[in-house]
Amino acid sequence: MKLVRPELVVELRAAVHRALDTNAPASVRGVALRSEGLRSLTRVEVLPIVEPETKGRCLVVLFIETDDEHAAPAVEQHAEPETPSESHLQDLERELSATKEYLQSTIEELETSNEELKSANEELKAANEEMENTNEELETSKEELQSTNEELTTVNDELHIRMQELSLSNDDLQNLLAVMELPVIMVGLDLRIRRFTLAAERLLHLTQADLGRPVAHLSALTSPGPFELAIREVIQHLTPRHEEIVIASGRRLRVGVAPYQTTDHAIKGAVLTFGEVSAPTAPS
Repeated sequence: MKLVRPELVVELRAAVHRALDTNAPASVRGVALRSEGLRSLTRVEVLPIVEPETKGRCLVVLFIETDDEHAAPAVEQHAEPETPSESHLQDLERELSATKEYLQSTIEELETSNEELKSANEELKAANEEMENTNEELETSKEELQSTNEELTTVNDELHIRMQELSLSNDDLQNLLAVMELPVIMVGLDLRIRRFTLAAERLLHLTQADLGRPVAHLSALTSPGPFELAIREVIQHLTPRHEEIVIASGRRLRVGVAPYQTTDHAIKGAVLTFGEVSAPTAPS
């Protein structure tokens, strides 16, 4: 548009817009051009094409000079003002029509752009509302996570205290079993050995490999049948009792069987204490 003759700017711009909008050829009827006193008509053809390599849209603008109308050089008249000729009026009317058409297309483009901007603004408002809702949900989730984290911290502290207490209780139990002179064996509900004292280890020749073995399978026992039955009855009826057994060395032992009871009064097995038959026993 910067290179074209001023007489062609308005109509050429309108033709370019028509070609781009409709993707079809657009033309401008003969436009009068004056050069060195001569007047000629020029037809403009605007052809939309596709660039082969980039596949982009392009326009070919053809300026075609027509030969159907020429005029002689104009003669200056100083006596009175020159009145516009009919052809000049037609040129002005054509330029005015092209200008109106261009302005109309510009107005339509502006209206379309305005509608698109309104639609984009509404979409932005909707997206903003969604972001605000999401932000509120994230804030709520953050508060819930903070509350949950505080609860987990409290539970973790309580568990840490419990672990310390359990560790201390386990140490106490280990020391108690180590110094206790009374042979004691603790069994679970399945009658498998869970713990035993050092005295029981010496008396019954126990090893760490015996942990988890059924108490009836101890190599030191020679008569486990009634003894195993007595343990089951104590666990079932919760009544302590005493039994006599014979070990492999031929010694007769008196075994006290009592239920193993937890702090919440649950029965989890039995506690066995061993003593010589000849030794005096306290009344049960």
